[in-house]
Formats: sequence, structure tokens, C-alpha cells
Amino acid sequence: MNEAPAGEPLTLDRIERTRSAIAPWAIETPVLEWSGVAKDALVGADTRVVLKLELLQRTGSFKPRGALSSILALDADERAAGVTAVSAGNHAIAVAYAAGALGTDAKVVMHKAANPFRVAQCRELGAEVVLADDIHAAFDEMARIRDEEGRAVIHPFEGPDTISGTATLGLEFARQAPELDAVIVPVGGGGLIAGVATGFRLARLQGRGLRVGPGGGRGGGGRPRRRGARRASGSPVRRRGSTASSRTGPAACATALHGARRSTASRSRPSPTAWARRCICPIPSISSGSRWTRSPPYPTMPCRTPC
Repeated sequence: MNEAPAGEPLTLDRIERTRSAIAPWAIETPVLEWSGVAKDALVGADTRVVLKLELLQRTGSFKPRGALSSILALDADERAAGVTAVSAGNHAIAVAYAAGALGTDAKVVMHKAANPFRVAQCRELGAEVVLADDIHAAFDEMARIRDEEGRAVIHPFEGPDTISGTATLGLEFARQAPELDAVIVPVGGGGLIAGVATGFRLARLQGRGLRVGPGGGRGGGGRPRRRGARRASGSPVRRRGSTASSRTGPAACATALHGARRSTASRSRPSPTAWARRCICPIPSISSGSRWTRSPPYPTMPCRTPC
């Protein structure tokens, strides 16, 4: 059981304990150095790109890390009552998997337009699936299940237990690829970048966090991007075609592959993205799918507030 108190700061010791607690059900995913003409065309032949292959994680995404950590933090009575969650896919699958692995049961609420394969995966993993007409109805139904059935809500990206889970990915990655200059992390709700930033900071490694979200000025979580974020570091992210690509040298870059969808958030604690900024900040943004390079150095800004 993950015995860390919910109010305990995200220390290296806590993340190590979470890592040990979830180890029977979550693997340490490998890293791979990407090479070939596609990589060279995207970032230049002199730029090393290291991929953290979290798509090989149980259920195919990083989500089981946070779900397992959160369910392990429940007491026996809470687990006996079961858990609930709302998701279009990856988080629902992860909660179904984690609930089955840890001896509880899950009732997940999904949009009726969710991918049928993902709905089927949830059911195959033992979860009861409730389909809702739209995302607002889905959250209302999850709240009803929580209130009437006493199930614990497993949040997809917020809370110290969830972020302690995603931080195990950051710590793994930091140790597997300790010489990175930049870490590129997709941002939806912010739970992944919060964990990755925390893991890298606590491993005492240098690296700049770069968040990637869908274009149009908003991340997948529906939050507006901070204005001027690309200029926040004083070293703007340049699109492919500028001279920056020829000056990147042997800079190592990395990407963790996944996005998350925003759901209701507690206002009593900082958002995951704000949490990440405390660890590796400022965090500039680049548009999803854009071709980009950066010129070294990639300094890590000092952490102003303990994680």
C-alpha cells in the first residue's frame, strides 16, 4: 500500500515509495534513441532525440501510474466501496485496470461517442461502463455515482497521489537519460508535466521543460496558454527553417508521448501545470505538430517553491 500521507510534499523518498508500491502492476518503460531521415528532417542531424516509450506501459499509456497510486492511497473501507472516474478513454482504461489489480471495482463514465475499442477495453478489464450524452452529463453522472454509491473519485491529473504516480515516470526518465537538454511533454490537464518536472528536479538534473498542446491557443485541458510563453525563457522556440537547426549541436531532446483531457479541478490546490512551473520554470509552449528547434543552452530556472 502507498502509505504516504496525502499532505506529504512530493519528495524523492515519497516518489521512490510510490514507485515501489506500484511496481507489481506498472513496468519501467524503456527509452529509445530515435534516428533516421524523418528525425533528421524534423530536428536536424546533429540533434539527439530520446523517446520514453510509455506507450508500452500497461494499458498503453502513462495513466496507470496515477490510478494505481491513487487507489493504493485509499483505506480498506474506501476500496470496498469501489471507485469511479470520467474519461474518454485512457484514464478510464487505467482505472479499470488498477481497480481490478488492487481488488476493488470501478464504474467509469464515458462519452457515448468514445472510441468503441476503448469502451470494450474497460469492460474487458472488469469495469462497469456508463455512457453519457456529453461531457457535462458525464461529470454529473460521476458526481451522482460518488454521492449515491460512496465511490472514491480517481482524478485523471490532479492531486498529490496522482502526481506522485506520474512523477515515477519523470524519475525513471531522468535516470535513463541523464544528459538531456530539453524535455518535451504534451499537456492536457497537466498531470504528466507536473510529474515529469518533479522527477527531473528531484533527480537534480539540468533540463528545460517544454509543454506541447493542441494548436489554437489552448492545451488539451482547455486552459488558455500563457501569453508570451514562447518568449518566457528569453530564448524563443524557433520553427523549422530558421538557422537555429544548424546550431543545436549534440543537444539531447526527449518526449513523453501522451495527452490528457481536462476535467473538474479542485480550487484548494495548485493546478498540475502550476506545480510543474515550481520545479522547472518557466515552461514555454510550442504548438502540437509544429516543426521546431532550439539553440543551446537550455538553463533550468531555480525552483522558487518546494514541490
